[in-house]
Amino acid sequence: MKILELKGNDYEIGKKIGKTYQKYLKDLVKKDKDKILNHQKELTKLKRLIKKDYPNIYNEILGRSEGARINIEEMIYILSPEFSFKEDGCTTIMIKDNNKDIYFSHNEDEFDFKKDNTFLAIYNYDDYSLIGYITPDLLLGSTFTINSYGLLFSSNYLFPNEINKNNISRYILERYLIDSKSIIEVKRKLKSIKVASPFSFNVVDTKKKIAYNFEKDLDKLYEYELKDRYARANHFILKKGKIKSSKSSSFRQLKTKELVKKLDKKKLTLNKLLKIMNYQTKDYYKSIFLKPGRLKNSKTVANISYSSKDDIVYIKDYLSNKEIKIEIVDYK
Repeated sequence: MKILELKGNDYEIGKKIGKTYQKYLKDLVKKDKDKILNHQKELTKLKRLIKKDYPNIYNEILGRSEGARINIEEMIYILSPEFSFKEDGCTTIMIKDNNKDIYFSHNEDEFDFKKDNTFLAIYNYDDYSLIGYITPDLLLGSTFTINSYGLLFSSNYLFPNEINKNNISRYILERYLIDSKSIIEVKRKLKSIKVASPFSFNVVDTKKKIAYNFEKDLDKLYEYELKDRYARANHFILKKGKIKSSKSSSFRQLKTKELVKKLDKKKLTLNKLLKIMNYQTKDYYKSIFLKPGRLKNSKTVANISYSSKDDIVYIKDYLSNKEIKIEIVDYK
């Protein structure tokens, strides 16, 4: 797993990423050139909105575009999956044991993630830092991230009933959320901002030992505070009424919930959670885990697991078969 340690302001950090992955980003623009041209008015409007309401994120996007030598509207298109109807897959488990310790495990499923375009980014600002697993066409927060305030985040794609391209993309809102100092701040931001497409956001406060799942619809918010055990995939479960799903998401949701229910909370270990997250059959649509290479277009690329019992985050990168440990105490 490549580690990219970045220092400076938002623009400088963005420029380093853009320059490092210039060819990759240029190729994405070249592939979608016609689509980008068709969305110029919407992209120009979004550029003004991001610059006005999210200046720090705007500067990071600007830096990334200039580092890659593409224009900022093209970079905003790349960071707005609603234009390309990009789907992401993942599975999350959260459990609170009898001692009130939190156990957390999250799989990233993504067929566009490859060994040469994924990296662990470390953003070192003057007063705080972020660590997250991303690609050049994602912002931190779109997968899993840790900040130095002691918050751990992961995100699950949700199949949308509708999309509003006039709102900021879920990637940009997720990036805005991970600068938060508390779960209360995360909730406030989610309630006050409209987004282009829905997503599910998991937050663990490693200091207070509390965890929440938020389902963010375009203009509504649904929340769940972890009291016992929780499992989810990529469709709404807190929102009531008709929801969209997929064969894979439906299976992973039901199977994960079933296996989590069988765990003895008196004898919890991260390995027991990982065993669930590694549940695999020959059929991808009846699996929670799919090792990269089994199928061309579907694979589990990474896992992040955490226990407040030892305050260590374990990152398993299945693309490079490497594991990284981050001690939360030292990181804070």
